[in-house]
Amino acid sequence: MKVSIFNVHLEGTRTTNAQLHDIAIALQKNEKNLDSFCWYLRGMIYARMKLKSKAQNALVQSLQKYAYNWSAWEEIGTLVETKEELEALIPRLPAGYMRKLFLVHLMAHRGMAAEEFSQNSVDLSAMFPDSTYLDLQYAVSYYNQGKYERALEYFEDYREQEPFSLEYVDVQSHILFTIQDSTKLSVLAQKSFALDRYRPETCIAIGNYFSTRRDHFRALDYFQRALKLRPNYVEALIMMGDEYMELKNSNAALETYQRAADVAPHDFRTWYGVAKAFDMLAMSDHAIPYYQKAAACRPYHSQTWTAMGQAFEASAKDAQAMMCFKRALICTDKSPLLFMYIAKLYQISPTLRDDEQAAFYYRCWIEECRGSGIDKSQYYFEWEDAVTFLAEFYKEKGRFEDAEAYVHEIAHTERGKALLRELRAVRESRSDHKSRDTLAPPQPATPGDPGSHGDLAHRTVQFVGGSTGEFWVSPVPGGGGQGNRYFGASAQGSARTSRTGSRGGSGWNSPAADDVR
Repeated sequence: MKVSIFNVHLEGTRTTNAQLHDIAIALQKNEKNLDSFCWYLRGMIYARMKLKSKAQNALVQSLQKYAYNWSAWEEIGTLVETKEELEALIPRLPAGYMRKLFLVHLMAHRGMAAEEFSQNSVDLSAMFPDSTYLDLQYAVSYYNQGKYERALEYFEDYREQEPFSLEYVDVQSHILFTIQDSTKLSVLAQKSFALDRYRPETCIAIGNYFSTRRDHFRALDYFQRALKLRPNYVEALIMMGDEYMELKNSNAALETYQRAADVAPHDFRTWYGVAKAFDMLAMSDHAIPYYQKAAACRPYHSQTWTAMGQAFEASAKDAQAMMCFKRALICTDKSPLLFMYIAKLYQISPTLRDDEQAAFYYRCWIEECRGSGIDKSQYYFEWEDAVTFLAEFYKEKGRFEDAEAYVHEIAHTERGKALLRELRAVRESRSDHKSRDTLAPPQPATPGDPGSHGDLAHRTVQFVGGSTGEFWVSPVPGGGGQGNRYFGASAQGSARTSRTGSRGGSGWNSPAADDVR
């Protein structure tokens, strides 16, 4: 069964209102007599006409006249793209608890106004101690930070207090999709269907359920239903793009993600999706600008930096690829595979070739694999290449004990058997000249010891935002504090690209790691 790309958004999307210009002129003629809601209407019209500055001014006028129109707050939030824009806008907005709610909303959904989030949430909790709305904002905030277990706790508490509410059911279903809890996702979808089968969020939850079962055509059907019920519903567009990617229909996925980017340019998942679609079409040069836009929207999403590095590498831009891989290392949701990518680049790149650094990062990758529970069989050939490289590297350096420790792990291969014979010959030769061993340098921790980081120094650092992480430091030959390389010791779960990055557990080990839900 082949899915046509032409029915992706022709059904369920709203065409531009041809009367917008005439309505804007009519409102302008009666500008002196406009009340708050007419200013809100004017702001929405300017926003649809892509007149961002005029839209902001009109919405500010609306809120100054009447601050309790939450739709106006939400609309003006969609027009804010950068932290600098938000800082310029805040003084123009009416003070009070509505502005505090607005800033909490921006932090939860966009990661903006992080500095004011803690104080505003405390103030609002004191004013509204039993507010379930605030609980929902905490849940969405944790979801966007990749803390899915915490977010799920808040969602489940909210469902107990509000059993007939379908607010953010789509986000909750993204979390259950990401952690592959199909049982809870099935229950959530059934309850949502019983409450309101025509709610777009219900369709998203059901679509996610079918996606976990790999029934991508039925999942697409429900995501398209959601789009018909709510034209320009960005969640439905992104989910449709994910399903087309699963079906290897990259043209349809590209068209869908581009439509989503038009609707929500502030959502990094839309740009990430466009870039992945170009990658699938083997057009890495076209993908790079979209990865850069995604990284600008969410700077600490390691999947974006890693994918961008791979795109640069595919375009033979090794220096830029290395910068992206190392940038991904400072993200808290990084994958241990980053060490392997960096090591491989140091090993094979004609411009970056450095066996010392390649050995260091290969060793880190192997140790991380042992400590983080990665399924070695999934990356067996890469692991075998890494161990072989380390064995040969240490043999050339004269560190025969270290070399032998790695050789034993590949003793079943022809190259491993040959290396083992060479090392045994060296050991027998050395046993005849024991006096020469007095000059042997002290050996580092045995690489084969699980959890050992050899000559690495341990440090704990604090990231922007207050989070901390364990780091290992490799002294670069030549000494000096500037030579230190920092990278985290463990990988936290990232969001599945659209459900998190698209849906968001560990995005690196999920069945569809590139899906950012």
